[in-house]
Amino acid sequence: MGPRVHGGWRNERRWAGLVGWLLTWTFAAGAHAQQLGAIEPRNSTEPTPPSSWQTRMDYTRVAVSRSIVLPTIAEAEAVDEAEIAKPGQPLRIGVGRQLPVMDRGNLAPTLAWTALTNGGQVAAFSVRSPRAEAMRVAVRAVLPPGAVLRFFAFGDPKRRYPVFKQSDFVDLGADPDPQSVDGVRTRWSPTIPGDTLGIEIEVAPSTRNSDVSLHIVAVSHIHLPAARTSRSQGRTRTGVAVCDPVQVACKSLPSCPNNAVVRLVTTDQTGISYLCTGTAVNSARSRDDNLDAPYILTAAHCIGSQSLADTVETRWLYEYETCDGTDDEPGITDRFGGAELLASDPDTDTLLLQLRVALPNNACLAGWNSDVGWATGTEVTSLHHPGGSPKQWAGGSIDSTGVIDEVDAIKVMWTEGMTAGGSSGAGLFTTLGGTEELIGTLSGGPPCTAADPVDFYGRFDRFFDNHAGVHLEHTDPPAQDDHGDTVAAATPVVVGSEVAGEVADGADADVFRIVVLRRGTLTVYTTGSLDTVGRLKREDGSTIAFNDDADFPTDTNFRIETDVGRNTYYVKVTGYNETDTGSYTLHVEFAPAETKVLVPLFLAASALETNGRQGFVRVVNHSDRAGEVRIVATDDAGTSPDPVTLVLDPAEVQAFNSQDLEAGNTDKGLSGGTGAGTGDWRLEFDSDLEIEVAAYIRTTDGFLTAVHDVVAVDGYTDAHYVSVFNPASNVNQRSRLRLINPDPDNAAEVTITARDDAGATGRSAVELRLEAGSARTLSAPELEDGGDGLSGALGDGQGKWRLFVTSDDEIQVVNLLDSVTGDLTNLSAPGADNYTE
Repeated sequence: MGPRVHGGWRNERRWAGLVGWLLTWTFAAGAHAQQLGAIEPRNSTEPTPPSSWQTRMDYTRVAVSRSIVLPTIAEAEAVDEAEIAKPGQPLRIGVGRQLPVMDRGNLAPTLAWTALTNGGQVAAFSVRSPRAEAMRVAVRAVLPPGAVLRFFAFGDPKRRYPVFKQSDFVDLGADPDPQSVDGVRTRWSPTIPGDTLGIEIEVAPSTRNSDVSLHIVAVSHIHLPAARTSRSQGRTRTGVAVCDPVQVACKSLPSCPNNAVVRLVTTDQTGISYLCTGTAVNSARSRDDNLDAPYILTAAHCIGSQSLADTVETRWLYEYETCDGTDDEPGITDRFGGAELLASDPDTDTLLLQLRVALPNNACLAGWNSDVGWATGTEVTSLHHPGGSPKQWAGGSIDSTGVIDEVDAIKVMWTEGMTAGGSSGAGLFTTLGGTEELIGTLSGGPPCTAADPVDFYGRFDRFFDNHAGVHLEHTDPPAQDDHGDTVAAATPVVVGSEVAGEVADGADADVFRIVVLRRGTLTVYTTGSLDTVGRLKREDGSTIAFNDDADFPTDTNFRIETDVGRNTYYVKVTGYNETDTGSYTLHVEFAPAETKVLVPLFLAASALETNGRQGFVRVVNHSDRAGEVRIVATDDAGTSPDPVTLVLDPAEVQAFNSQDLEAGNTDKGLSGGTGAGTGDWRLEFDSDLEIEVAAYIRTTDGFLTAVHDVVAVDGYTDAHYVSVFNPASNVNQRSRLRLINPDPDNAAEVTITARDDAGATGRSAVELRLEAGSARTLSAPELEDGGDGLSGALGDGQGKWRLFVTSDDEIQVVNLLDSVTGDLTNLSAPGADNYTE
């Protein structure tokens, strides 16, 4: 109830201010709340890393056989670029870089190998990114049995880091790596302090060094010091007022949850590194299981995929021992090895990880409480790593709960301390029975000011009830729950019907499954006195649409109205806050849209004579009535003749070919024809019937290929992602890239970038202008060497290309393969996000 603020604040502290947050409330505890106390640390000395991690050579005395140096980038440029925050992303602390072109191939044959006394061989090289304060490199390697890769820092060569072995690079297929090539995975190294990272390769006795293949796919240039101290950013104050940083040593804090707080660093496939805060939490597992494979809570916007979770590094016990931070360095305990992403919920902006390595012996597991409500004024604290700095503390009280920027959140007013970028994911704690228990995770907030010292924490009670309970306490939805709480347990609802529901308590959620059989407008809403929040979701749990109030203040039921396609959708219904419980009625309505189908390539009739190819289309009428289909054909020059009309009987299927389109064919229900055009055609089918259109190209020898698919836009890169495109050197299977500008009034600017099989980028981006309504087909030689109307060229690459086609305007992209036998194949097959793991 009340107006809501919706903006991209989860990971940024850049709000100009908030408006309309609700009045405060007092809540009662939920009937099915769970809680679990802390697990204290093992309190023993950390084991020494295995000797196999130690480099075989002393690189303070022995030079590496090859030194790769990247061009210098200005410190301000690295920091500014890294710290640019986008909505829904954590704090950036590093920028992605590529090796010089000459260093992007297989490095193993270029190294000098030294024989070891055991019969093995060793070689080493270095990668330097000047002015970096730390580095990571993405490695793709083929190693023989018994071989290892070791990483080392030139400033501290005796420090041991985890090694990579043959099995680390094998893509098993169960969770495919988006950067794998021919079954070889890409792995990110540990973060190495300084601007130079060393890599040593050792092969076992009786093994040939020629069996080693190693590529550096990307570099992360990190501007945040690997062991950042307060001196690196100016002294922090001891903190006696709101918005003053407060070191944890300035407070008398229990060891747990203080020692459960962790700094998290991840790196994406391009080399951008991110930083957040997390909290290790207890579960109903055995003590040893909890300590050996700990669970971590953080913000969902911090880690969006399993591939990012694979790169997780953690830093523990990172704090000053004295209040004024006069000690030379804070304590540091690092862990590497990545994590499994167990549960993620954008609705509470909360995520649960399971580390693949054990908890440090002096770290603990925090307790938590899934109570559904906390009284206004309840005292709370938070422990976090702002900007990646040593641990800090903030204290205040609960102001209210509600929905902000689509997140179910607890609003906290600070009286002492503050948070900042990098604090995202920090736990919110309150004291119960003398112990600190976690009740939320930091989602975001505005810049801290004395007038508005607030932050918003995702509600742990709802995350626990709907996602994390099965892991932390192995709980099921309450027996009296009328509808399932998750997509997997959703209640089916038929379009055009209504169903009664009840929000049993403040943490309850009801999820409904809706199957839509055609394009149209889906409207879902509730009626009743309950203040509801609605989210329309995909099967993967991501949110398509969100609504709180249909018409505040007269109607606090949610109402979502959005255009959808043929698919399965889910509606999640919750109360606005803990006090909003009771009955409601969910209504599901659907209005079918006039069907419009696009065919990106339909061959000209002349293609049959010139190369033995012919286009044809099958049109299926799924409706139980007759009607017309309007066909608009546009040639490659952007010219559209008068539309052609196709008449269909109920449930009839009709097919026509390129000659029928241009000349007309009344026997097939076609009235009129387009005549010959310039180049090939693209077709638009428009009807109030429910139609299915499939387009093909056939050859005189019977070869058939579908051409109705277009290249999908990848959600990770926002580009049309072409996963395979043959180089110009392949003259038997010639790749073609068809680009279409469907806008009849405005030109479109298009940019094409590429990576080869070695992970190297093309020499430069290719840019071109598509005139209004026009289409153009580019060959591999044009992309590699340049052509008319093209700016830039990819140059020669290694193996095949992956293309990334972007434009600020709407375009369509088709990936074609033209063989010397006359066959044309469409390789555009769309699918899910090509980078989803």
